[in-house]
Amino acid sequence: MKGYLFTWEKGRGEPHFVEEKLDRALASTSWNERFPDALVLTMVATCSDHLPLILVNEAQATKISRIAFRFENRWKEDEGFGKLVNDQWEITDSTATIAEILRSLSTELTRWCRKHPKIDRKNIEELKNTIEECDLTQTRNQR
Repeated sequence: MKGYLFTWEKGRGEPHFVEEKLDRALASTSWNERFPDALVLTMVATCSDHLPLILVNEAQATKISRIAFRFENRWKEDEGFGKLVNDQWEITDSTATIAEILRSLSTELTRWCRKHPKIDRKNIEELKNTIEECDLTQTRNQR
């Protein structure tokens, strides 16, 4: 299997975000011997909380595999996000298809996202520790 590790998610951008690897592919030994270069790729899903899987041979995998665009709910809270989306819709050629507009928008959002890094696990742990310290201080002060 190749691609994003998880195939199901719930609550992206929320405090209790969950990701799991629920979806899988199954093949027999004889099938694997017949198709030794086969891969299962995790693809992009736009309207589901499950990521689709696709079975390909190694030659196809190099053409299909790429980093998936992932929308993050936290972007909506940033003032620049709405302006970026509106500007992108306005500058797009009026003959462009919805798919072309969305592709262009995802490219611009990917560039914009690089300037707005994700909160990583280290930052989350530091924030949790800070909250715990505040709770301890508050408990001591109440005594």
